Amino acid sequence: MLWLRTHLISACVVALSVTACGAFVAYTHSPPGVGGDTTEKVVDISKGPALTATQVARIFAAHGIPLTPASGHVTGATSFTDVHPNPAVDDGLLVTIWDPALSKVHVSVAATKPRFEQWVGNVDVYYGGLGNTLAAKVAAAAAALAR
Repeated sequence: MLWLRTHLISACVVALSVTACGAFVAYTHSPPGVGGDTTEKVVDISKGPALTATQVARIFAAHGIPLTPASGHVTGATSFTDVHPNPAVDDGLLVTIWDPALSKVHVSVAATKPRFEQWVGNVDVYYGGLGNTLAAKVAAAAAALAR
């Protein structure tokens, strides 16, 4: 009888450990926004300026935000992020420049609103970080894109 009780307790401990590890792996490997509601949105990028990557990078650099190519690839788009001076609070900038020939793009929108997001013609400026200073610089750079 002691053997059966010990075996059941051991089996329960192993099952609980496997479940906890599985939940941890699923949580840490899910992309941002997963688990929340997302919707699809069509953005008409033909309205507003058609900016190039060089123009966008120059404007952000003038506002103290040097851009670097982001990892990953989306057909018809070029993405940039910032060089993170303080990744604990400044992480979360993504500047996506869409090919103006597309005229309309389909994007996913998370239910959770980012700190800052603005479309300027064919450019989507998204900042979801916590840094107040960087948020102000991003807003100023996005405003300059529209000029």
